[in-house]
Amino acid sequence: MQGRRGSRRVLWVTEEPPDRRLGGGNIRQAYLFEHLAREFPIDLLVVGSVQDEGIRAAAKHITELPKKAALMTSNPVGRRALELAIAFGSPYPR
Repeated sequence: MQGRRGSRRVLWVTEEPPDRRLGGGNIRQAYLFEHLAREFPIDLLVVGSVQDEGIRAAAKHITELPKKAALMTSNPVGRRALELAIAFGSPYPR
């Protein structure tokens, strides 16, 4: 069994970087990631950058993708205008 385990790898893909200093989901991911990394080599594919040094040390390889600006705005008026533009400008029916 030991030989089979050594040949397995894990690909961890996430939009939120695992980080113990950020919010709840990031913290949970960080602890899960570190625990799993004790058993298997993990390649991390993440949107944004990994700041947690514990995660950097635990990962076998890290690929950081650039974070693009969200289409949706947090401004309520801008958000509503965008929703209306999508609804009336889309060639597809809702």
